[in-house]
Amino acid sequence: MTTVLLVVDEPLLVRALRITLDAHGLRVVSTADLGGVRDLADEDPPDAALLDIGLPGDSGSEAVRSLRSAVDCPVVVLTGPPGVRDEARILDAGAVGCLVKPFAVAELLAVLGAAATPQD
Repeated sequence: MTTVLLVVDEPLLVRALRITLDAHGLRVVSTADLGGVRDLADEDPPDAALLDIGLPGDSGSEAVRSLRSAVDCPVVVLTGPPGVRDEARILDAGAVGCLVKPFAVAELLAVLGAAATPQD
C-alpha cells in the first residue's frame, strides 16, 4: 500500500483528500504545517507527499525545499489558480508536479501514481 503524506492546513480539504485517497487504497498521514513533518515521516515514511503551498509562512518554493529536506519522497504541490505563475519555481525547488485547485480525482490519482513510481 502506498502512503501519502498530506501537508495541508484546510480541514475540509484534508477530509476530502483522506476520504478520496483511502477509497482508492492509499494510506494517508497528515499534518497542518511543516513543523513536525520530519518526525511524522520518520514514524511512517511516505511514498509521496501532497503539499498545499498556501500554508502560512513560507513561499511556495521555500515550502517545497523545506519539505524535500525533511522527507525522502516525491512532492506534489497543491495550488490555487493565481499560484500557477509560480509553477516553474516550484518545480525547480524539487516538486515533481503541481495540481491547481479545484482538481479532478482522476488527475490527483494520476499525478500521485506517476510521482510514486520509481524512476530509472
